[in-house]
Amino acid sequence: MTGSQDVRKRGDQVRHSLVRMVESGAYPPGAKLPTERALAEQLALPRSAVRDALAGLEAEGAIIRRVGSGTFVARLSGAHRGRATPARRH
Repeated sequence: MTGSQDVRKRGDQVRHSLVRMVESGAYPPGAKLPTERALAEQLALPRSAVRDALAGLEAEGAIIRRVGSGTFVARLSGAHRGRATPARRH
């Protein structure tokens, strides 16, 4: 297995873990996710795998990344299931 395949496989592990956490309610829509570094430590996986997984989830609209603010679970609008909208700031 090459290095890029290994990162991709580990990225899939991160993705599945994050999806389970969201589905379980640990991170509801609008919730801020831990930093890449914290997720890597929590999941005992390299930060590059976390970064890869987050990039994929962002491309799918499952999370919103805001430079300087963090990464948030996207809210799904009722009329547009599957389309993510950014969480409102309070």
